[in-house]
Amino acid sequence: METQKSIRRTITFATLFVAAVFAGRQTVIEGTQAAAVWPAAGVAVVWFSAQRHSRLWGLDAALFVAATAVLNWATGATVAISAVFVVANCAQVATFIYLLGRWRPRLWGAGGTEGLQGPKDLWGLLGAAFLSTCAGAAIGPTGVWLMTGSYSAPSTLMWLARNTASVLLIGAVGLCVGNAFAEYASRTGSTKGWSRYLIRRLRGISPRRLFEYTALASCSAGAYLALFAHDGQLQVTFILIAITVWAAMRLPTAVVVVHDLAVAMTVVLFTLAGHGPFADDIHPVTSALYAQLFAAVVAVVGLSLALTRDERDAALAETRRQAALMNAVVDSMADGLAVIDQAGH
Repeated sequence: METQKSIRRTITFATLFVAAVFAGRQTVIEGTQAAAVWPAAGVAVVWFSAQRHSRLWGLDAALFVAATAVLNWATGATVAISAVFVVANCAQVATFIYLLGRWRPRLWGAGGTEGLQGPKDLWGLLGAAFLSTCAGAAIGPTGVWLMTGSYSAPSTLMWLARNTASVLLIGAVGLCVGNAFAEYASRTGSTKGWSRYLIRRLRGISPRRLFEYTALASCSAGAYLALFAHDGQLQVTFILIAITVWAAMRLPTAVVVVHDLAVAMTVVLFTLAGHGPFADDIHPVTSALYAQLFAAVVAVVGLSLALTRDERDAALAETRRQAALMNAVVDSMADGLAVIDQAGH
């Protein structure tokens, strides 16, 4: 039974990875081998986080290598450059899995089953995303340079920005979904019926909360369309941070994660289409770099605020629990009780 589940996960993630690689290769900037967007980086780390303890780990690795090599070659990369990308992506995934497991072992996909619960988890995820991307960037752009004789510092920076943003955003979504699956399985002993459970939870959302979700979606869509569908240089993108702050302070962290991912997709797609403040009179590589950095900053701001709120709420709940326990103990005592401070009072 467990082997069948593992095979289904392998097929699912392999399909998602193929789609992500193909989508990323459609954004290769003319005259370079650099893709402006690389969602495959995030899909890959979630894939191998989910299969961390699988007995068929070798099958996952083989499919990952084959998909990376074949799809890069089929979409315009030479055989040599495709091989370089395989090595770079393998190094990136392996570094991420190792670092996250070492720094935050209780998280789902890192050896545990828990989700993001505080700022330390975010910094662990961000640190693993950035350092693993550095490992990939040390191989990918360098290998392309050795093959072509041309090295581009902006392309290397874009590799760092796009892959870090991809791993952070898609990795955070993967952690939330994986934790939800793990919690449901621990309560029921199986993941069967999880979709029905999710539908019941969605139907149970209060009208007031549903109104706030709708208001957030409407305001986000209106603000981002107003700024990024504009062809002129309208430099007021900092205003958009306010919407992320609203989501982070009011809504569940899972909603903040999805909102951050939607924002990133909107910003990058508009920029690639030549619209918005990041696409005005600058080189396409630099344009893509700015868009990725903006998406990463929005994600970090939103998640840091949301997780700080979650940590505070958890601490307050624990304080109330301990106070209630102390009151229950005191109320049940038949003996006299004296409380003395350090000064003897």
